[in-house]
Amino acid sequence: MAKYGVDGMTEETFLLIKQGKCHVRTNAALEITKGLSGAWCLFNIFRIVPAPLRDCVYCFIARHRYRWFGCREQCMTPTSDNHQRFVGL
Repeated sequence: MAKYGVDGMTEETFLLIKQGKCHVRTNAALEITKGLSGAWCLFNIFRIVPAPLRDCVYCFIARHRYRWFGCREQCMTPTSDNHQRFVGL
């Protein structure tokens, strides 16, 4: 994190290092959607919203996600139906 000048982040901060550039929080998430197929690229419309505002909403959702969506004790194991969606399997 020091190499990229990212201060004040914790181990829970969402970071993406891509082609030598560090993307943080919503910028990282939006950068990932660029490489996904389907409608995911449509999320890049949110780049018009200032990053501090996007990050505020992102942090709010992150704080409440387990209450809203639940939490699992174990990671999901791919079934034969969704096996092809995982890289390297």
